[in-house]
Amino acid sequence: MYALLLSTFRVIYVHTEREKHTERRNKNMWSEGSIKIGSNIIRYWIKHFEEASVFGIEEGRISKLMLKCAGRVIANYDRGWDIEPSGNDAEIALAILMEKYN
Repeated sequence: MYALLLSTFRVIYVHTEREKHTERRNKNMWSEGSIKIGSNIIRYWIKHFEEASVFGIEEGRISKLMLKCAGRVIANYDRGWDIEPSGNDAEIALAILMEKYN
């Protein structure tokens, strides 16, 4: 499904602003940035691990994710969907992030 979305739409850019590495018992990583889709800028915050988990999106490496457009949350995942992706831009941004981090 995500590959179809990526091949259908034109993404202008993906920009990762910051990645935080924190070492504890398990290595984890927070990343944030923005994705421009058409004329909309989607901000993202994402927590991903080196290994997949049953708590990740589609049992992958992303355990937390928030997408915002114009200050409005358009998707939120915290070991489960609190707000499922709403609209094409949210689904495209999710597909890009799944490809990169999951």
